[in-house]
Amino acid sequence: MELYAQDYFLIEGVMPLQQDSMESLFVLYQPFMGYEACSLYMTLYSIGNENESIKHIELCNLLDMSIDRLEKARVRLEQYGLLKTYLKEGKINQYIYRMKSVLKPIDFLNHYAFGLQYSERFGMQKYQLMKAKFESRYFDKSDYTDISEQLNSREILNLSVDQLKDIIKNKKKTNSMPIGFDYGRFLKGLSNIVFPKSLRTDENMQLIGQLAITYGISEERMRVLVSRSIDIEKKLFDKNALMRRVRSEKPDYALEKISGYDLPPVLFLQEKQYGVPVSNTDKKLLESLINDYGLTTQVVNRLIEYVLEENSKVFATEYVRKVAATWVMYGVKTVEDAHKVIAILSRNNKEKEMRTASIGKTTKVKKKEEVLVASDEEVRELEELIEKLGERYEKN
Repeated sequence: MELYAQDYFLIEGVMPLQQDSMESLFVLYQPFMGYEACSLYMTLYSIGNENESIKHIELCNLLDMSIDRLEKARVRLEQYGLLKTYLKEGKINQYIYRMKSVLKPIDFLNHYAFGLQYSERFGMQKYQLMKAKFESRYFDKSDYTDISEQLNSREILNLSVDQLKDIIKNKKKTNSMPIGFDYGRFLKGLSNIVFPKSLRTDENMQLIGQLAITYGISEERMRVLVSRSIDIEKKLFDKNALMRRVRSEKPDYALEKISGYDLPPVLFLQEKQYGVPVSNTDKKLLESLINDYGLTTQVVNRLIEYVLEENSKVFATEYVRKVAATWVMYGVKTVEDAHKVIAILSRNNKEKEMRTASIGKTTKVKKKEEVLVASDEEVRELEELIEKLGERYEKN
C-alpha cells in the first residue's frame, strides 16, 4: 500500500528503552537496517506518548526525509521485527504503528538470522569478540535447564517469505555432499576435457549429487547429462540446462530394491499420488527442499507424507516450505528427528487448544452469572427488606 504524506498515524506499544537496547539498536541493528530506519524508530519512540493522530508529512519534516524514504525505513523496521503496521483505508488512510522491543545484544547475536548476518558482514572473529563482550553481562546458565515452551508450528506458518529465507540460510549445512551418490563412480572415465577440474567445485558437485538422489538417476546416467550441459570450448557448466535434462529423465535406479523413505522424492510423491506424474512445479519444490533447505531425501519423503496427511492430500507449495522451515528450525536430520518434532508440535497444539477451551468454558460461566435476572416477586421482597432496614437505621 503506497504511503501518502497526508495519511495519519497513531503509535502504540512504546516501552522504556534500556541502555543495552540502545546499544543493540545502533551497534547491531543499524549496519543492516540503515541509519534512516534507526532514526525513524527513535523518533516514533520519542513522540509515541502523544496519543493523537499525526500526519506523515510532519514525520517527514522531523526526519528530513521524503515520503518514499520514510516508507522504505518503515519497511526495514518491519522486516527486523521492530514495528507492526496496521492500516484502515479511506479517503485519507489511517495507520497504527505498534512498536516492538529491541533485542538485547546477546539475543541479537544468538538470533538464527541476525547473528549469521553479523558474522558474514564483519567476520567470525569480530562476531565471537562481540558475543564474549555481551555474554559477560549475563548470568552463567550452564547448570540450568531451559524449560521454555518450544516455538509453535502455527507461529512458523505465519512467518514471511524473507524470514523463512533467513532461517534456511542460517540452518542449512553448507558444502555437505549428499549421501547416496557415488562420486567416484560418477567421475570414473570422465576426462578433464569433458568435465574440466575448474568446474568440479563443491557447489557444482553438490548440485549434481542432489539432483541425482532427488530424481533417482544413476551415476552413469548423470555423467552423460552433465557432459551434455558443459560448453567445452568456453569451459562453462550450464546448471539450468542440467536441471531441465534431469526433470525430463525417467528414474533408472533398481527400484525393486528400494522402498519407503529410501525412494527418490520424485518417485515417493508420485507413489503417494497414486501414480500420477509429478508436475514440474512440484519437481522444482522437491529440488529446493534438498538444495536450499538442506534436507535429506528420507526427511523430504517424511515431509511429503506429513504434508499430505495434514493438508487434505494437497501438496501446496507455501505450506510445504513453511513446514520445511519449521523442521530446519528444529534441526531435523533424520526420519526419527522428524517423528519427534511432529510429536512435539502436535502436543503443543493440543495443549494450546485445551487451554483455549478451558478459558472459553470459564468465560461462559462468568457470563451466565452476570445475566441472572431476579423475578418480580424477588424484587418486591428486596425492596421491602431495604425499607425495613432503612426504618431501623433511622430509629437508631
